[in-house]
Amino acid sequence: MFGILILAAFVIGSEWLVSRGVMPAYLIKARTGQTLWRALLSILVTVGLVGWLHLPAVIAIVVTIYFATIIANRYLQVFEAMERGKRG
Repeated sequence: MFGILILAAFVIGSEWLVSRGVMPAYLIKARTGQTLWRALLSILVTVGLVGWLHLPAVIAIVVTIYFATIIANRYLQVFEAMERGKRG
């Protein structure tokens, strides 16, 4: 139960960080499609390192949540721009 609360707190915290613009530099200026592929590659590299170095799986879970939040925020921005009639 305590672990679920910690993960929920991290989801809320990662959403707050992404809304404030705290993201890796290689994802800030990337286009939407590039953001998706770069985040996916980052997740796969993290999962590979966690498995190879026998680190706790929580690290991979936290990284996946953070990058999923980044991807969701980027697509939200694009769809909001499309609704206003601008190209995304």
